[in-house]
Amino acid sequence: MLSLDLRHPGQMFAGLISGAYRSTDSGESWTRLSGLVKATLGGTSIDFRASPGNRLTQNLRVQFFENNSWAAPFTAAVEGGSWLTLSAASGATPATLEVRASTAGLAKGSYSANIRIGSPASVTGDHLIPVTLTVTDAFVAPRSYRISTVAGGGNLPPVGAAPAQAKFSLSQGVALDPSGNLVISDIALNQIFRVRNGVLELIAGTGTRGSSGDGGPATAAEFFSPTWIAFGNAGDAYVADTTNFRIRRIDAQGVISAVGTSSRFSLGGMIVDATGNLYSSSGGEIRIRTPAGVDTRFSTGPSIPEQMTRDAAGNLYVVDRSLHQIVRITPGGVSSVVAGTGTAGYSGDGASAVTSQLSNPRGVAMDADGNIFISDDGNDRVRMVDPGGTMFTIAGTGVAGFSGDGGLATQATVNIPYALALDASGNLYLGDGSRVRKLTLIRPIIKANGVTNAASYVPDASPGSLVAIFGDDLANGTDAAKAAPWPTTLGGATVTLNGRLMPLYYVSPGQVNAMVPYETPLGPAILTVNLGSLASASYTVNITSASPGIIAFGDNRAVAVNQDGSINTAANPAKPGSALVIYLIGIGPTNLAIPSGAAAPLDVLARPTGATVVTLGPQTVTPLFLGLTPGSVALAQLNLKLDDNLANGDYAVKVTIAGKESNAPVISVRR
Repeated sequence: MLSLDLRHPGQMFAGLISGAYRSTDSGESWTRLSGLVKATLGGTSIDFRASPGNRLTQNLRVQFFENNSWAAPFTAAVEGGSWLTLSAASGATPATLEVRASTAGLAKGSYSANIRIGSPASVTGDHLIPVTLTVTDAFVAPRSYRISTVAGGGNLPPVGAAPAQAKFSLSQGVALDPSGNLVISDIALNQIFRVRNGVLELIAGTGTRGSSGDGGPATAAEFFSPTWIAFGNAGDAYVADTTNFRIRRIDAQGVISAVGTSSRFSLGGMIVDATGNLYSSSGGEIRIRTPAGVDTRFSTGPSIPEQMTRDAAGNLYVVDRSLHQIVRITPGGVSSVVAGTGTAGYSGDGASAVTSQLSNPRGVAMDADGNIFISDDGNDRVRMVDPGGTMFTIAGTGVAGFSGDGGLATQATVNIPYALALDASGNLYLGDGSRVRKLTLIRPIIKANGVTNAASYVPDASPGSLVAIFGDDLANGTDAAKAAPWPTTLGGATVTLNGRLMPLYYVSPGQVNAMVPYETPLGPAILTVNLGSLASASYTVNITSASPGIIAFGDNRAVAVNQDGSINTAANPAKPGSALVIYLIGIGPTNLAIPSGAAAPLDVLARPTGATVVTLGPQTVTPLFLGLTPGSVALAQLNLKLDDNLANGDYAVKVTIAGKESNAPVISVRR
């Protein structure tokens, strides 16, 4: 049996690549020892939940019931479960221990252990804290993004500079104007800029902290920590002049004015609806202001509000930084939580958003598909809640920084993620400390003439054959099937043919090798590559009764194994009269019913149902065997007995099945 890599011509190895996703889960649990008064603390437990390859932590605070500051020695130990560790085995109260769990090497399921806390000063004895770890299926985010810096990070004053050459201080607010231009508010520079025609232009603020300028040009006005920005249909920009506790409007002519009266409370984000009503949050309430200037209370709201957005049904989504949550408020003023538990931490990727932890969230945006995007400032990540309510991380590693431009956003570091803005193509803009980063939505693209026979590289496909799909952004990374049956998801990618999932052998951003399901009917079939929830444009593949392709390498040499087990080459030829095994794909339906993606049986041989003809050079030969390789998926083999009198030379091998001819690579024969 031969294991072959059909990623590129001539590679004869199975390059199986595996990786592990790692994350950190921060929460907090408590245990109180009882000293002077006998008491117990019931219900204290720690629960972890993650997919394979994760590292998680929670903080465990240890103190005495009677007096939180009472100092006394204690010991801490794990009982059962090598997956569970503690940051220290002893200490003095009050103290905080880091409880660490790792899912590395663990199968899907539930695991239990205990933490025993003891102190000679405790009259109630040791305290036992149960810990549960649930290992879930590995999750795949429904969308992938490539990250880049679009503004900031340079050394030049922003006005007149190219965006990437500008030096920002704290670019917290980002928005897109009605023309799609990026608008940036810098809370430290007290100015607002717009990127237009590749140049940063000043649209508001002198750079001096203050509150003057209403009634005049916005460029001559003073601000004090401007943050959130929203645009009305007429092009008016609304700015949260945060430390001046008021909203200011910059009209299409560049004139600035105050909107309503000053607030005594923290200003959150704003949104303008289709009729021009301005929604804003401040001081535990949401207010609505009509174009006529009528200001009324709409509903209650967060005590520390941040960015706000709105869906097509009129529901408002507001960041509640005080409770580490995202709140939805219906047009009738009814509030509900859509993300966050109310306790700061990091958890829940791949799980329900309402049971997932956020930490000091700042920004929120929503696309037309109903995906909610959250800048999770305290976790240095950008999260996404899909329409089904599941939470995912789409950017950031949890470590503060500015690395990773040009690569996957989940492998990049971000720093102080703040406001979010979405463009019409689904790309996300992020106020990221002294920069504005762009998360470009990765959509799989199949190239023209990009679906071929994986061996001959001609546009042939048949039931059971292996096709090579070439394109851009076809997968999140490089991966390969580890065993039969082949999976239908690799590297975040799936491939469908007439809506049926195709078994996958190999995936990379530029190439995917997939098996045509045996059930595929003959004729035109529609193929799509799906990366998460995003699909490529449809590609039509013609399915024929057979599509034989002999696997080749080098200078058109057949992948063939000599009788002694060595690879046939010009320097290592086969001898006349010896046996030779040549490998191919695409023999079409066989006499055995084999599930798509499954290995051919070892005990019964599977042969093609179509008529076969084999030629070696100019002569037609009768093979010893032609059929699927036992124990392999999609791979077939041609067993030949060479004639005893075969002359020295190179011979082209060709296989015809059901009237379809293969390519004709060569083998070498020498006495």
